[in-house]
Amino acid sequence: MEPELEVPNSFARAVSYSVPSRRYGKTASQSATSYNPMFKVGDIVKLKTGTAPQRVIKVLWSDVYNRVEIKCEYLNSRRDLDFRPETDYELYTELKQENTEEHPMKGKLFQTLDGSVYGEGLVIDGDGKYVLKLNNGDYKAFAADQLKRVMPFTFDVVFNGMSNKRYSYLGKAGSVEVGDILIDAKDFTIMRVVAVNTESDSATKTFEGSKLKVEALV
Repeated sequence: MEPELEVPNSFARAVSYSVPSRRYGKTASQSATSYNPMFKVGDIVKLKTGTAPQRVIKVLWSDVYNRVEIKCEYLNSRRDLDFRPETDYELYTELKQENTEEHPMKGKLFQTLDGSVYGEGLVIDGDGKYVLKLNNGDYKAFAADQLKRVMPFTFDVVFNGMSNKRYSYLGKAGSVEVGDILIDAKDFTIMRVVAVNTESDSATKTFEGSKLKVEALV
């Protein structure tokens, strides 16, 4: 049995490709010259007549129909579809996730462990992979152990004379240490730093104020 064609990103030169007989009848070949497939394996697409996002899992040349056909699977269910003409599809430009509690990674920034790829978290697909919108506008899925969160520096404080409830602030790494005494620039509230580098999602404000230098009075 001849192997299925894995179409590359572009047909840079004329090559005779074989297609499987189980899909197209007799095995045939086609000299594909200067033809660029619209999609590559891993692209997130949708049917032009539909709305559900799908991932391209196979790209083949059809000798019978003289066209490129693609095979896709739905992101959420992993149910795959039969081969269809690539012209039935278009790139999926907006991934929506209604249940943000089910997918807490939505809207958060991630990067690969080597720092080469950055993207915003969108949904978790049927394979449990994180689908990111990359900084170049593309969509790509990664296993969770291939990624790490990109977090700003945050620290926790407790206010002087109040309960021990902690409040989180955004700040600059290295600017504060545990035990530092801070004073708010607006209302002169005094607070004490109790934790640093907390990677807190609840920190929404950047601290504006000063650090007090405390000296013992002898």
